Amino acid sequence: MKKIFLTGSTGFIGRNVKEFLQGRYLLFAPPREELDLLDKEAVRHYMEAHRVDTLIATPLTSKTRAVKTWTCFLTSSPSRIFSAA
Repeated sequence: MKKIFLTGSTGFIGRNVKEFLQGRYLLFAPPREELDLLDKEAVRHYMEAHRVDTLIATPLTSKTRAVKTWTCFLTSSPSRIFSAA
């Protein structure tokens, strides 16, 4: 079963994506209390530990400071990356 890492699962887009994917894939959607998305090393460790196949990023907009962090991080992430930002 494909393993999908979904960020922003409490936002409008993320909630709908999560609802659609649940039961179809093995879904990892940690709340911000569990994983700080601005901590690149923590995210990398989380993804490696769960052997994620696909990343779907829904929490980012061009106005957030996370964009620079994620732009650097995504160069070495899973082969399938989708952003709803």
